[in-house]
Amino acid sequence: MIISEYRARFLSWFIGCMVLFFVAGHAYAQDKRQTASVLFHNVNIFDGESDVLRSGMSVLVVGNKISKISNKEITPSENTTVIDAAGRVLMPGMIDAHWHSLMARASMADLMNSEEGYSSYCGGG
Repeated sequence: MIISEYRARFLSWFIGCMVLFFVAGHAYAQDKRQTASVLFHNVNIFDGESDVLRSGMSVLVVGNKISKISNKEITPSENTTVIDAAGRVLMPGMIDAHWHSLMARASMADLMNSEEGYSSYCGGG
């Protein structure tokens, strides 16, 4: 019983510390990102919806959001980092939306040295 109480106190303390760590770290990162701005000049934009690239564009990113997209010159503020893309392509981030989780939790050694039933269990079925 004493071990259980100690374990429960430790877990509640640990979880509380982790929550504070992540909340404080997230708030600090948000403040820092909001002050930074980047201007991408002379980019070709692939938006994922159109069949053609939009060429000669400028994109202003403030913090972690796209603030302005224009085919005209965007005047940067004093603290803005300007990147001349020299006609390179700017596009949305690619996400691996197709992933097989089959047997992802088992190591290769476990799968090679176990019986068929175990691999079926790891594969979810």
